[in-house]
Amino acid sequence: MKVGLITYHSAYNFGSVLQAYATQEVIREIAGNCEIINYRTQEQRRVYAIFTWAKGANFFKSLAKNALILPSWNQRRKRAQKYEACINKLFSLSKECKSPAEVYDMWNQYDAIVSGSDQIWNKHSKELHFASWENMNPYLLHGYFGKKVSYASSTANMTDEELKRIIPDIDQFDFVSVREKATADRLRAMCAVDIANVLDPTFLLTKREWMEQFNLSENQFEDYVLYYALNSRRELKKTQAFLREYAQKEGIKVKMIAPLGAMHSSKEVEVLNDVDPIAFLNYILNARRVITDSYHGTILSVNFNKDVYSICGQNVSDFRKTDILTRIGMQDRIISNVEHFNRIQHECIDYKQVNSKLNQYRKSSYEYLKNALL
Repeated sequence: MKVGLITYHSAYNFGSVLQAYATQEVIREIAGNCEIINYRTQEQRRVYAIFTWAKGANFFKSLAKNALILPSWNQRRKRAQKYEACINKLFSLSKECKSPAEVYDMWNQYDAIVSGSDQIWNKHSKELHFASWENMNPYLLHGYFGKKVSYASSTANMTDEELKRIIPDIDQFDFVSVREKATADRLRAMCAVDIANVLDPTFLLTKREWMEQFNLSENQFEDYVLYYALNSRRELKKTQAFLREYAQKEGIKVKMIAPLGAMHSSKEVEVLNDVDPIAFLNYILNARRVITDSYHGTILSVNFNKDVYSICGQNVSDFRKTDILTRIGMQDRIISNVEHFNRIQHECIDYKQVNSKLNQYRKSSYEYLKNALL
């Protein structure tokens, strides 16, 4: 059986690349092979370009944003090159497809296609927000006649009316699973097919497996706290002032990864601007503590059993983080902002309990995918 995988594999985003890699590897373990359908639209390339040009009323804002980025353009260029190198090294890719029609022309060579993980069913995801609904059709396997499987696909913050547009395609799947429990509950009320709730694929590889896959080792660097955020430059400037005070108070270095803001290092806060997905894993693995507003930053830190705090409440899609943290008993690790981090009483995470729950979810998620493919 030849298995295809369609997901967000080529975004310049740590989580997208790493979830695609984990899904590919687990499918290979189960089915013996996996090829990623190399669907890369013009819109996706636009939103991840070094200089991004917004459409409509936000065009002039993008001019100002690009002006701020200009001093760091060379670092961003290097970062883009590192991502492309990772994408070509880590993945078994089909020929590149730039449009839905090109995907339709080649996907019948697969006996089964797995759609997911990531926000591939979310019209408000970065890749699809300004694109036509037709660009989502390949992720919905619209018109594909082989075995259709979804794994941990996410609709994120889609409204019920928006979901109704894609329900007919979801109902054509042989096996459907989504990442968030809240999403599973919503879709069960709307779909004719069974909806499973599974873990993000990055959880399907254990800490040891991630380390072995990329030859990672612990205790490589000086002691530090990692701050990883997807905030804008304006928000990050305020945060960086807090982090400098925190570093001085605790006598510890802070490393900041903030790919959406052109920030500069200070004595206390080292800004890492051109990190690739593998180096990102290494920085999480070696951090004493991780503070992040990112979904994958949160769950990778949990998977690596780190002292992690997840910033939630900033946007409507933060339920993705609160959903999984609540399920595994880590809701006390949810904070509203970095200032909130300073006001709470810090207690050690009981990872024995957390890992016990994760292992149960990991086993059932793996069995779901195995049953779907074999």
